[in-house]
Amino acid sequence: MPVSTPITKLVQAMMTGTGRVEPSKAPMIDCRTPVTSRS
Repeated sequence: MPVSTPITKLVQAMMTGTGRVEPSKAPMIDCRTPVTSRS
């Protein structure tokens, strides 16, 4: 589950609130992870 690793990290960062401080990283990871993977 290598794809789950980056996603979990992003979710944790967003939960803690760091995601808001670094919004530039959120879209970057989002682009890397395809919507099909989430489905």
